[in-house]
Amino acid sequence: DLYRASQYKLMWHKFKKHKVAQFCLIFLALFYLISILAEFVAPYELNERDKENLFSPPMTIRIYDDKIGFTRPFVYGLEKSLDTETFTYQFEEKKEEINYLKLFVKSPEYDIFSIHFNTKLFGLENDKKIYFFGTDKFGQDIFSQTIYGSRVSLFIGLAGVIISFIIGSILGGISGFY
Repeated sequence: DLYRASQYKLMWHKFKKHKVAQFCLIFLALFYLISILAEFVAPYELNERDKENLFSPPMTIRIYDDKIGFTRPFVYGLEKSLDTETFTYQFEEKKEEINYLKLFVKSPEYDIFSIHFNTKLFGLENDKKIYFFGTDKFGQDIFSQTIYGSRVSLFIGLAGVIISFIIGSILGGISGFY
């Protein structure tokens, strides 16, 4: 059966047997989906700033607290204090302040493909801020910037493949003709 198979069927047969390639295809498709839906997945807009939390450290999502035990996902609140020796702000977790992670939270209105939405994938209850990767010197969420930046990185690669395919097809057609 494989002796008479087309080139496409041979590639498909080889791909079905290669588990790592299948996993990578799913992983890459997930990355493209996240980058396309960046406005929905990213907790904050690209240029949104939090001037109170410059250089905020990453927040750890937890499911266990010493007092409560196992519970739904949460992060501890942050307390900012000024170090008088270095004159830099230090952040410490406030273990008494538990902020639960919530799915499909209300947000300011945004557009995806000219359709208006006002819901984000996740956030904290009581309009608290969550920073998975922390914030930069301007108070911008690094996780949100990473998701928005993935658009450029992923689609530049895709554009390069498409352009190479078109140029290769034209040059191959010309060289095959002459």
